[in-house]
Amino acid sequence: MVSPATTFTLDQLPVEILKRIASFTTAETAFSLIYCNKKLYSACYDPFVFRAIIENLNGHSPKTQGAWDIPFLPHTTPASTLARYAIADFKARSWRHLPRINRGQATYHCDSTHLKWAPHLATLGHPFVKELDLVSYVPLLRNMQITRQQLQGLLYVLQGAMLSHDVQESPVDIFTSGEFGDLVGQDFTTPEYLNVVIALTRCQKRSNDPRLTLEPPRAEKIPLSRMVNNPTPPFSAIDGLSDCYLKTVTSKEFIETGEWVGYYSYGSSLTRSPSFDFPMEKIKLRVRSTTSNESISDADGVAAAQPSTVLHISGRGEDNVGKFRILGDIHPDGRAPLVKTYEQGFGWNWETKMTPWGLMGFWGAEEDGSRHGWVWLWKKEWSR
Repeated sequence: MVSPATTFTLDQLPVEILKRIASFTTAETAFSLIYCNKKLYSACYDPFVFRAIIENLNGHSPKTQGAWDIPFLPHTTPASTLARYAIADFKARSWRHLPRINRGQATYHCDSTHLKWAPHLATLGHPFVKELDLVSYVPLLRNMQITRQQLQGLLYVLQGAMLSHDVQESPVDIFTSGEFGDLVGQDFTTPEYLNVVIALTRCQKRSNDPRLTLEPPRAEKIPLSRMVNNPTPPFSAIDGLSDCYLKTVTSKEFIETGEWVGYYSYGSSLTRSPSFDFPMEKIKLRVRSTTSNESISDADGVAAAQPSTVLHISGRGEDNVGKFRILGDIHPDGRAPLVKTYEQGFGWNWETKMTPWGLMGFWGAEEDGSRHGWVWLWKKEWSR
């Protein structure tokens, strides 16, 4: 005699098994379970579950196999924060198919909702930037009703994508007008460094000179997630994305570790297609001394939490012109006014800033505000 089948519900399983099941789902599925009842909420709304969901990749694209590097999320991170990252990761991984408008495939409606997660994940080196279809994405982005502040956040996404694509195939022409055009008069305390990437990409694309084969850094070789300090979680305000690397990139250890390389251009206007001289190489930077500034009260009488420390640096390197020396300061906000002087006795002022992509800016500032060209130094180990 066959006994009647025993029925049971999911929430009758032990909590440990429920956690395990949830950890192999997607973030959206985990939240569906969480909203079912109190037991599933207690089991699934757990830091272990959301961390495991991120690390298990949700069955993601073969292009980005290997876990997203998340050392910036310590094991003490609460479930609420990990849940934000898991949902953002899910959206980014799903977005890898999109948009594909120019390829005859399904159209994706790109709108301002992705501003809530895309810039944040880009600052942390999320692999989704490798799969952006820039030719389709940038025109859609231009049609979005976004603020200047939001645009600055998205520049991290765009620059990461530029550095993640083959330099010989990057569609640089799509960036040469509108918001992504010439930014010579920009405030260089903002993260608008995309143009130097575009200019170098364009120059290398059209040049056959073997002396210009030092390629710019590749995004996946830059340890972004290990450089970030107190990252702003996804679905938060975009404020502060440009500041989360400052503690690392303005440190003595970062500046002095490894060899720096890079280029400088003649001209900074993209419409005039600036050329680049041969690479600057064998650059070693050293911190000579530091200066601590006293805390200063603002207009409301509130003093800064900590005094700021300016690093006085020196360095030596060589390029096509000859051997040179670099002297200057690196401020806590990343500003780096430097002077490059050749052994022959002449030199140029640099107005640059330490960024997660390296030291970027202009050289040869004139009284009328114009500059002679771009300059970009990065760690040699970051090159392709």
